Amino acid sequence: MNKSLQDEIKASYIARNAHNLAKDTLENLRMVSLLSLAINAVFTVVIIRLLEDSWVINLGLIVLYLLFSFFAYWTNRLLKRNDYSFPYVYKMTLGFLFIMSFSLIFMSVYINNEILPLFFILFLVLYPTLFLLKEIDMVLFILVSGLVFIIGSYFYSGQSNGDLTMRFYFIITGQTIGIPINWMVLRLRKKELYLKELFIAYSHLDELTKLPNRRAFNLHIEKVYKHNSINHIPLGIAIIDIDDFKLYNDYYGHLEGDNILEALGNIIQNQVKPDTFFARFGGEEFIGVFTNQPINTIFETLYKIKQDIKKLDISCSNTGQKLSISIGIAYETNLSSTNYMKLIDNADVALYKAKIYGKDKIEHYTAE
Repeated sequence: MNKSLQDEIKASYIARNAHNLAKDTLENLRMVSLLSLAINAVFTVVIIRLLEDSWVINLGLIVLYLLFSFFAYWTNRLLKRNDYSFPYVYKMTLGFLFIMSFSLIFMSVYINNEILPLFFILFLVLYPTLFLLKEIDMVLFILVSGLVFIIGSYFYSGQSNGDLTMRFYFIITGQTIGIPINWMVLRLRKKELYLKELFIAYSHLDELTKLPNRRAFNLHIEKVYKHNSINHIPLGIAIIDIDDFKLYNDYYGHLEGDNILEALGNIIQNQVKPDTFFARFGGEEFIGVFTNQPINTIFETLYKIKQDIKKLDISCSNTGQKLSISIGIAYETNLSSTNYMKLIDNADVALYKAKIYGKDKIEHYTAE
């Protein structure tokens, strides 16, 4: 596959996928924050009534209530403003999981109720899956949470040896189950994202020439034009057309015509550079986008393509005409005075001039 296409699709996919993943994570975080807020509110009311003299527990529950309220409010605000990045959301998620983990450890250790460790086990198994953490972060989160739970239970003197043994059993069981389940879910999620990326890549590829297709070109030109306009970088567009291609199709048939298109695609791919993007524009037309290159460099690249076509030494038997291409170029250093659609039109005008001036030519568009 064209390396330029690979880089373009990868960058586009990563940006789009990161935004979607951040949005999904924020929505999960908002839902879990609201749910945790409701559960914590019930616990706060019940515990304050049952343990009126335990100011440490009461204060801890109230602090957690405020923290969950903050997460619920902040995630909702970010979603409404659509103003967030994946690294920021990921840090928020880790922060929330940290708070949630230690709140459950806090309640499990200081409240003598055997149902609470079960809540903690459920949390270890399900919450990392909700947020799709990186594998190493997921493993560290589960192991550290369990370790802190065990240490807290050990040093808390209000529990019998039987309580401690049962709690240790719960947490070790939770880690034994939680780590493989979360690991498997994350691996499956990565495979799903990879297959989706592969599908997007091939949906932007012209199957015959192995060049980017019109859809990929549209995505590329919009991004490049915007970037070059902001940064005052020159932009060149060239349209390549096979001269009298219909003669070859009519005489040799469409299969031979496809072979010619494929050969031209291979020649173009050999000329792809970091600041060059070629695509099949439609039929026998190809289009090139040249960013941050002087006009003479663009001419050199296109001339090499034109010469390589001649080296194929393909002739139409009924006319004796050798295979050739005509090329039209539009080049602009001040993009604020135009748009990319106008540049494409100008390149098309230059191509038309190359055709009427005898074909097998490279013409540069001028306003004259």
